[in-house]
Amino acid sequence: VVMAAGIRPNTALAEAAGVLGKRGIVVSDTMQTVTDPRIYSVGECAAHRGIAYGLVAPLFEQGKVCATHLAEFGIGRYGGSQTSTKLKVTGIDLFSAGNFTGGGA
Repeated sequence: VVMAAGIRPNTALAEAAGVLGKRGIVVSDTMQTVTDPRIYSVGECAAHRGIAYGLVAPLFEQGKVCATHLAEFGIGRYGGSQTSTKLKVTGIDLFSAGNFTGGGA
């Protein structure tokens, strides 16, 4: 049985512009790129502490930090997200949480 889920960020445009990409556009806790603090990245294309989440809940948390910083309303910090996923498959309730690793079949 093979199962695939998630996203794969396309960082080609950012990398062509000189922005560092590793599993996503590499950002700090303020959601600024490590390459240029004038550039921000949030959501599925951002890689924070080596993780590109690919889920909407972390995007909302990242967006709040980014907006607070851009509005100069203090300096928010994003420390990462605890995630879980509920997949919708017809006739099957499936829930996934925690760390996992894949292996060869």
